[in-house]
Amino acid sequence: MKENKVIISLTSENGEEKDFELLDIVSYNNNAYAVFYPMGEVESEVVILRIQDSDKSNYIAETDEEIIKKVYKQFKEKYRGKIIFDDKKDIQ
Repeated sequence: MKENKVIISLTSENGEEKDFELLDIVSYNNNAYAVFYPMGEVESEVVILRIQDSDKSNYIAETDEEIIKKVYKQFKEKYRGKIIFDDKKDIQ
């Protein structure tokens, strides 16, 4: 059975629009975080953004590096054995 991918276009601070695949939503410390992967990239880093509202359409950059690391750690643990992770180049 083929999975349906969720593709979302995000606009950067400098106005560039890029498509990302939503890999998962991770809950951490009473917040929800979206884990994205840039479409069309072979070797790239995931992007982790905090979900701002309940309809999951507003994402903001998380500035706390420790939170980002902990969210990413949860994501990796959930997908261990399903996704190959390169710890040298993982988070953006």
